[in-house]
Amino acid sequence: ILNTPQADAKGNFTAYIPEGNLYGLFVEAPTENFKYFMKRFDLTAGNKVQNFERVSASLKLLGPGDEMELTTVSFNSFSSEINPISIIELQKVAKMMKGNPAINFNIDVALFGYLKDSIQTKELTEPLPDTVVYQKEFQVDSVTIEMRDSTAIEYLYHNDRTKKQAQSIVDFLVRQGAKPDKISITTKAVEELVAEKRKTVVYLKMK
Repeated sequence: ILNTPQADAKGNFTAYIPEGNLYGLFVEAPTENFKYFMKRFDLTAGNKVQNFERVSASLKLLGPGDEMELTTVSFNSFSSEINPISIIELQKVAKMMKGNPAINFNIDVALFGYLKDSIQTKELTEPLPDTVVYQKEFQVDSVTIEMRDSTAIEYLYHNDRTKKQAQSIVDFLVRQGAKPDKISITTKAVEELVAEKRKTVVYLKMK
């Protein structure tokens, strides 16, 4: 940060950050029964950078039915391993879970950009077996040949790692002290034709 932000009486402040890095803005309440606010700013090369952005953060009490997008949680490329930049936010999530034992939490991982092909690539890492039925000649006797059904296993490969990714998050939270019986997992993977819109999003839901 290029300056030392000083908040006014209403909590407003201005921060100047240089291009070339990833940054996170984090706001939390003194107690764990409130939602926190976190926003990621990607000022690395190749990303469009706004000269000025106004951000408004409000903190609300946690309750069943609430939902939060974990904006800084991501995974290493073509992997279910948690990216190190996710750790700070996931530590805050674990702290919030431990401070709210009456609430059940759901980790929901959504992939927008499901792809599959018969050829395995560095992106299509997950095998999907498929049973194929075909006709094959069968020698009944010395003069008779019949065509009978036969089966073979072929594989498609896809990029839906959401279940593994969700489990990686749960494993991290449990190591941080969260109760595994208070955490559930849901996932989905849908196609997305526009390449720029393909992404993986992680939500935290309260039940």
